[in-house]
Amino acid sequence: MIGEAISHYRIVAKIGAGGMGEVYRAHDPRLDRDVAIKVLPQAATDDPTRLGRFEREARATGALNHPNVLAIHDVGQHRGVPYIVTELLEGGTLRQRLRESNLTPRRAVEYAIQITDGLAAAHARGIIHRDLKPENIFITRDGHVKILDFGLAKLRQHEPMSQMSTEITPTVETEVGAIVGTLGYMAPEQLHGKGADQRSDIFALGAVIYEMLAGRRAFAGGSKANVMAAILRDDPPSFSDFKRPVPPQLEQLVRRCLDKRPEDRFASAHDLALALRAVGDSSDWSHTSAVLKISPRSWLRLAVGGAVMGLVVVVGFALWGWLRGDSRSTGTAVLPEGRHVVVLPFDGDGADGRPTAVGSGLAVWLAQAMVPVETQTGGVVWTKPPDMVLTAGADAAVKILGVNLKTMGRYVGAEVAVPEINLVDSRTGVVMRTGSSSAGTGSDGMCGLLMNLAAEYGRLLDVTLESTTLDQISAMVPSTADACSSYVHGLGLVAGEPSAEDLETAVGDFETVVGEDADFAPAWVAMARAYAGMGEAGDGEWYSRGRAAVDQAMDLEPDDPVPWLALAELERAAGHQDRAVEALERAAESGQPRADVLTALGIAYRDTSRMDEAERVLQRAIRLRPGDGSLHSELGYVYSLQGQRDAAINQFRLAFEFMPENYLDYSNIAGMYLGLGLYDEAREMCERSLEIQPNYQAYSNLGYLAFANSNYGESVRMYEQAHELGKGDYLTWGNLGYAYHHMDRNEEARRTLERAVDMAREVFEDTPNDRLLMVDVAGYHAVLGNREEALDLLARATEVPSEDPMFMAVVGETYEDLGERAVALEWLTLALESGLEPSWIESSPALRKVEAFRVLTERYSGG
Repeated sequence: MIGEAISHYRIVAKIGAGGMGEVYRAHDPRLDRDVAIKVLPQAATDDPTRLGRFEREARATGALNHPNVLAIHDVGQHRGVPYIVTELLEGGTLRQRLRESNLTPRRAVEYAIQITDGLAAAHARGIIHRDLKPENIFITRDGHVKILDFGLAKLRQHEPMSQMSTEITPTVETEVGAIVGTLGYMAPEQLHGKGADQRSDIFALGAVIYEMLAGRRAFAGGSKANVMAAILRDDPPSFSDFKRPVPPQLEQLVRRCLDKRPEDRFASAHDLALALRAVGDSSDWSHTSAVLKISPRSWLRLAVGGAVMGLVVVVGFALWGWLRGDSRSTGTAVLPEGRHVVVLPFDGDGADGRPTAVGSGLAVWLAQAMVPVETQTGGVVWTKPPDMVLTAGADAAVKILGVNLKTMGRYVGAEVAVPEINLVDSRTGVVMRTGSSSAGTGSDGMCGLLMNLAAEYGRLLDVTLESTTLDQISAMVPSTADACSSYVHGLGLVAGEPSAEDLETAVGDFETVVGEDADFAPAWVAMARAYAGMGEAGDGEWYSRGRAAVDQAMDLEPDDPVPWLALAELERAAGHQDRAVEALERAAESGQPRADVLTALGIAYRDTSRMDEAERVLQRAIRLRPGDGSLHSELGYVYSLQGQRDAAINQFRLAFEFMPENYLDYSNIAGMYLGLGLYDEAREMCERSLEIQPNYQAYSNLGYLAFANSNYGESVRMYEQAHELGKGDYLTWGNLGYAYHHMDRNEEARRTLERAVDMAREVFEDTPNDRLLMVDVAGYHAVLGNREEALDLLARATEVPSEDPMFMAVVGETYEDLGERAVALEWLTLALESGLEPSWIESSPALRKVEAFRVLTERYSGG
């Protein structure tokens, strides 16, 4: 065929041939570029299996547009023989690369990330590769990865419990029970003849990554039967058996991909890509190190909000000393590799033994002192402060935070000592390690106790504190005994939800500290935070006083991110959202990258509708603090606000990996399932959430579910249950009002919707440009008969185009409530074209009874 033409492509040379066709280099004169043309052999055109596979490859690859998937330019037939025109690649397959030389672990991870990104794109389009192997992975000369050969791909419809995109793709199946794929890379369920899904591709990718790292196949044997037996029965040898240095977290990741049970592998390629990037960013490639151990788990959950995090400020101080006081530790229990701890307030020595301000302050200080330890260990060890414990209670906080350890201690003021400090397994309550600490002989009261406590705590956590870490911790201690005592007392008063009186007393404590040690920057920071807390009280001077304190701290520590965090709190309390974001950006630019700083910035970006920046910053935080499920919850919330429900579900599932008892995550996944019209799955998640703890999110979602099924009485009961928990927001009040409205309980509907409008008005003050909020409130006004207010809000909300189908749908529904059916049809058509589930329209009482909307629904349902 050399010199001939296929369509307008001129054949230049033959590149290769195989069972599925011959590949030629050709020139496209129209675009003046070289391409590759794959032609099915003439003899194969009568074979329906080979022809079907060839056509399937064209359809599958043609549906994708991703830099890590071979790009298709054209398809056609030449003299009755089908052909595919693709980009021309220069380089070789991964199989060829592995034959040439071994890969370094870092290079293997770089390739793996690119493969996983391409695979995630395919899965998002409902395409399962089913034959991933080194021969089907191409490495270009510049190191770029391309996935090839989707000839065995399975194109499938969205499954309710999967993480596929909601787009419907034509289904192409093989014969039931047929085994497809390449032995050695096939998942156990494929060998059993069961259907393959994205987790089967993840198994194959795990085998490929293993081979890149080990230099040999994960499952080998002298015969096909032996290979099959190994896949079904055996775990691959450890990399250490081959004397291949691989970071432990990377080996754990690969073994999770290769788990025999699909439900125990990564739930999606998207999740695997995040884990690979975390390994790539955090690993010390020169030797192995202690890392987080991720336990595989099957899970389901949902998202209507982010994790309960708030703006966490960690302060630092000045002074060095007291490392050798009277301290001891006992206990030999093996700690988890990833040590994720919440510090509970220290019990006091009063009559009731409950935490005092000093007991709480010691816990706050200890959590702050562990920030350098988090940096030292690369995020393997991280500690959360007791604020949520003081707000929600210890049991609830441990569930929400997803920690695996908690610190419990007792403080005796008369002796200036912590006679007992325990490291406890947060799930079983078993004491893992026990120690104690006191001021030490000749040391200076509380100051000595603080330094000895930090050293003892490091020993309990199996961390040898490096000199730079010790220097940073010592900078968190004032220079005199009185200053140390006042400082700890003030920290305890500010923690949690302080009263106005607590805040005033705390300011007095911090003034005592700076009076003794004017160069102690952390006290100025703590004072500024106390003034920020006073902002709600309406004291006209709180802002100027807080700003003066922050300026003092910045002058003393110009490169410290913590004063910028305090400034962000001040600006946020003053209602200056843009200034708060700017302060957080400065914090993120100061000093070493910190997960808590990036998290605060990501949440601020989210709350100001800068979603792309929020996603980017939260992903950085996840890489810095692996195993923190709350960060995945926050990222999931970002995706949910953009209408990316599948991506949100992935993040909420990943969060649940680390927070299996976090009832909020079950409620959050339920919210996503409701948006996808998967009502049975949503109900299951709500019920599981309520089994852990009654919560208004789950009751609210059940209220919505009952409403969608026209069970308005049940809907009212669920919403009333939510409000009885005391956490109703404007949405739940608005939904309750709609339920009353459809039950013709008009007076109750009016009062409830007016309350929703009033509550939303308060939210507007913080987020005046929130378009979803505008549309929600427009709906309330429409039902209340306030036509002008509703139209004005709709006009403001739709000034800028949105890609969120749910936003478009609610706009359309509101126009229908206002009697503007033609406009409603336009918006709902646009929503369906953008991916809205037709079941959403069927669940709306205002829409499902109208013939025009029924016709529209049938058209997009394939009916």
